[in-house]
Formats: sequence, C-alpha cells, structure tokens
Amino acid sequence: MACRKTLREMKMQEQNGKTMGQALVGAQATPKETRVNQPAQEGMSTIERLRAKVLAHKPKIKMSSLDIVRELFDVLENQREAGETYEELTELLKPEIEIKDGTLKAMMSKIRTERKIKYVQCPCCQSEVPESQIAEQYRDVVEAAAESVNDA
Repeated sequence: MACRKTLREMKMQEQNGKTMGQALVGAQATPKETRVNQPAQEGMSTIERLRAKVLAHKPKIKMSSLDIVRELFDVLENQREAGETYEELTELLKPEIEIKDGTLKAMMSKIRTERKIKYVQCPCCQSEVPESQIAEQYRDVVEAAAESVNDA
C-alpha cells in the first residue's frame, strides 16, 4: 500500500511540481468577496416578477369523470327511469368524457350511496360529519343514554 501512495505522490508531483503534502501545507485560505448589491437585487426582482406571474395564473379546472356524472346525476337518473340503458347513456357521454360501459353504472351507484348518507353536527367540534361516524365514535354514550331512558 505504501508503494501505491508513493506512485500517486509521484504522479501528483509530476503534474503539479509539488507533492500532495506540500500542496496541502502551502494552501492558504483566501476570503471570497461577496457582491451583494447588483446581482442580488436583480435576483430579487426576478423572484418578485415570477411570484406575481404565478399568483396571477388561473389554472384550468379539469373535472374528473366522476365529478361530471355527479353534476349530471339527476338528469341521468331521470333518463334511466324513463327507460334508457346505461350503455345508451354512456354512448351519449362518450364524445366528451372517457367512460367504459360498466363504469357509468358503478359511478351512479356510488353517487346514490353518497346521497343516502345523512350528515349531522358533531357534538365535539360542531362540524358536519356522516351520522355513521358519530354513531361509531359515541356508541357507548348512545347505549348508556338508551339504557337510562329504558330504565326510567
């Protein structure tokens, strides 16, 4: 291993005229000058300009297929009740949105389920939450209240 270091040092000495040890000992730290004035101000104005550009940009709103079906649900449901099949409704929607034949039926079923969920006010945080969630969280309290009413 000593032989390898010697070879490396010899190569470095040939290239630089100094050995590695001499180069390290002779190295002096020189402080860098920092220019704050012009480049920093230009950078800040660029940042401010970009910030204003990003804040002014209004993104295009792209609705998902499920969101579109949610919006059209009442119309689609009325058409279903009038005798249209899911396949016929899918064909009507296909030029604008990508929906497979069985997917519309699944989406409408999911939306029906969502609409059946009853929302109530949470007793602890006063926000709107599904009633089933309250029943699950406060099952013991509800059962105790029901027993006290039955006992009375």
